[in-house]
Amino acid sequence: MSTLLRMDAETLPRTLVVTPPLTETEFEVLCRESDNIRFERMKDGTICMNPPAGGWTSDGNAEIIHQLRGWWDTHEQGRVFDSSAGFRLPDGSILSPDAAYASPEALSHLPKGELKGFPRLCPDFVVE
Repeated sequence: MSTLLRMDAETLPRTLVVTPPLTETEFEVLCRESDNIRFERMKDGTICMNPPAGGWTSDGNAEIIHQLRGWWDTHEQGRVFDSSAGFRLPDGSILSPDAAYASPEALSHLPKGELKGFPRLCPDFVVE
């Protein structure tokens, strides 16, 4: 897969302002084709670039998703998402929490195939 931004993660700026702001589709393509950089888009169109997590943070995130998935195994309703999921929020931002859960009711409002990209969904539960 080609990478649009070929920069060392340690030298990347924390934010990027593109004028005019990227459309949702352009932003999704940027994320998909820049596999070495994690992006979030704020409601004003500013793009935040997140470096890879450190060891302790990654270990903590693994525990969070383990616990959330364990809860889901008991209830088997809705969906659990890890930190690589991005959600299109009503204010226009596209954010990616460390872990998230969406109820069956919230998922029932999504058009078919919406989970293939960034769903227009406010998760019922998030960990950040």
